[in-house]
Amino acid sequence: MASERIQKRAAFLVRCSTDKQDYERQVEDLRVVADKFNLSVSEDNIFGEYITGRDDTTKSDRLSIIKLREAAEARKFEFILVAEVSRMSRDSVSGRVYVRQFCNLGIPIYFRDKMKWTINPDTMKEDESFIKELGLYFDGAAEYLKSMKTQIASGRRSSLRNNQLVFGHVPLGYKKRGGKDKKHKSELVIDEDQAKIVKDIFAMYLAEGGTLKSVALAISAKYNIRKTVSGVQQILARKEYYTGEYTIYMRDPDNSDKPLEPFTITFEPLIDQKTYDAAVKKRQLNKTYKAPYPKQKVHLLSKLIKCPFCGHSFSPRVRSGDKQGERYRHINGNITYSWICMTRINNAGDCLSRINLNNEKTEAIVWELIKKELLSFIDLQKDTRTEKIFQLKQRIADAKAQIPLYQQEINKTDNIIKRAYQAYLSAPEEAMDIALQNYNETISKVKKIRDDYNKEITILKDRIKTLEGTIEYYSQSNITSEYISSIENNNEEKRKIFLQLIEKVIPFSISPGVFILELITINGKYYILFDSNQRGEKRVAHYIAAPFATWHIENEDELKCFEPNSFFKLKNEDIIALISGLNTDHLSFCEMEAICEVNGWNLPYNYIYNISHHGHN
Repeated sequence: MASERIQKRAAFLVRCSTDKQDYERQVEDLRVVADKFNLSVSEDNIFGEYITGRDDTTKSDRLSIIKLREAAEARKFEFILVAEVSRMSRDSVSGRVYVRQFCNLGIPIYFRDKMKWTINPDTMKEDESFIKELGLYFDGAAEYLKSMKTQIASGRRSSLRNNQLVFGHVPLGYKKRGGKDKKHKSELVIDEDQAKIVKDIFAMYLAEGGTLKSVALAISAKYNIRKTVSGVQQILARKEYYTGEYTIYMRDPDNSDKPLEPFTITFEPLIDQKTYDAAVKKRQLNKTYKAPYPKQKVHLLSKLIKCPFCGHSFSPRVRSGDKQGERYRHINGNITYSWICMTRINNAGDCLSRINLNNEKTEAIVWELIKKELLSFIDLQKDTRTEKIFQLKQRIADAKAQIPLYQQEINKTDNIIKRAYQAYLSAPEEAMDIALQNYNETISKVKKIRDDYNKEITILKDRIKTLEGTIEYYSQSNITSEYISSIENNNEEKRKIFLQLIEKVIPFSISPGVFILELITINGKYYILFDSNQRGEKRVAHYIAAPFATWHIENEDELKCFEPNSFFKLKNEDIIALISGLNTDHLSFCEMEAICEVNGWNLPYNYIYNISHHGHN
């Protein structure tokens, strides 16, 4: 690049661990490169973050990449400078995707360690040879990361065997010992200030008249913190507070087929077993409307499946056996249930729903989606969790900013009504009838406007509440991938996760046995493509996130029992693997399944039919 050219703008992409010096070193090294090529770099065009591990574009891009791409699309710079290939990505696929995205935008990337451009800055011609070479470098970075994970896992095992909590969430009421002694600094000891909160929660709940809600309010006021009902419930349910034991499960990163290895950390209990048992007993008597009754089968989707026609909850019904000697149908070793609209069951209205969902299939599919997409915070480093919480707080701030704007519009309607009323009063006698008619029409029109804005405000408030709950979950959750594996057969624990992560599931019937399940979750909207007519024990459903596709119902104004002509339209196609010959503006159910398959958006599940040998049970 000739030095005499007019100085152009560049951006830095910086990535490091928690070492501030490493961050500053990269910036200084890149400033030398910028000076060499006569490029100017403003502070606003330095995109960096502290992050470890690999990237995965199938879930989400990291924050610095998102902001860099947005700035590139807004043409805030003409070039990108990166210190090393591994600073862009440590994942084979993600790195290639990022390079291709910026090439498509016509923005050259310079890698300081390789001293090469992806696009020649003078001719603006892509260096295809170097771009292919970069793929090999990304492969190498991924292999190095894998080796590093093995070393880290080995060190973690050693520390866990020595009773040190080197990863996972520290339970409220405890802290790490700290200090310089590496053999003891990660041991758990009682945090006297926080321990008071835990003890007060148990004492207040067990007091006469104590409820989850009253305890949450009292604790929030007493300690000047925000404690929700779910937060109180999580503390009351933790056995660690009386056992003094916290078990963590680890998987060998080099031998994923090996069973999980448990490690138990011990520490001083905060309460006795009698107190814990009393709290458990009281919670069983005071179940909330979303919780199952004592000794009743736990349905993971209870109160979550909503009718697309009337909005009421679906209800489970036992399926009768269809073979001789079989009282109930059994799937995967369990009695089978079907979900249908409660309004339809009770004949409480004229609901048109004829949707009948198999519980065993639907539960399995939704659980697979949760593990694959909604538990992205599992094992996240502290700084990454902080970043996620920051993004959620920004969304809350945006929603809160909208509410007063809607309220202003509602206030304007008061003036509209006043003017209309004044016009009515001021009208001459011969025009009174017309003036009255105009006034009534204004009232009707204004009422609709007010109702619409109030509806929007209600939606925003609900969204804020959901996001605040999500922030608390990111902040407090001690869920790990090992924990998820350990509860595969524990519906009570899985139910808690369903309630925390899913707001509702809305099923739409495409044809007999073929459904679109619309999931509203803490991570946004997903569509599950579910064909229940498949055969065999190994089956698969597919899914796609709303940012990548929109599902269009055939008749937006009036739902039909079946929507055979509904279709999908793709969005953000540049980061989706496509199939040639398909019209991405109008994809059928089967075509969308094919797109999902090539992108790895599938949800495999087992479905094993069993005949009960105890027909009298």
